[in-house]
Amino acid sequence: MQNKKKFTEVQRRQIRHWKNKIKELSLYKKLEVLDYAAQGITNAQISKLTGYTTRRITGLLTEYRQNGIDYFLKEQRKGGNRRNLTDEKKNLYLRNFEKKQKKVKW
Repeated sequence: MQNKKKFTEVQRRQIRHWKNKIKELSLYKKLEVLDYAAQGITNAQISKLTGYTTRRITGLLTEYRQNGIDYFLKEQRKGGNRRNLTDEKKNLYLRNFEKKQKKVKW
């Protein structure tokens, strides 16, 4: 699949700048995909060079076109448990746990 949108010279320089500055491997690989695409390399060839699937490459290029380079430079993790207990609920839970522990005979 050919890259449909051409990159401007400013975009190419910006991608190369961050690619040379970044130390994190996963981010470097994503910027490498952008750099290859900016050079006009096809997604199939980029896939062979980077190990990403062509679908992933298309996704990265779409994210870049929609959100710019800043999307890649900031943390994107969305996982994790966000249902934190309030102090009151945590203390109640711990008190109940301690009561149950006292009833158990070791």
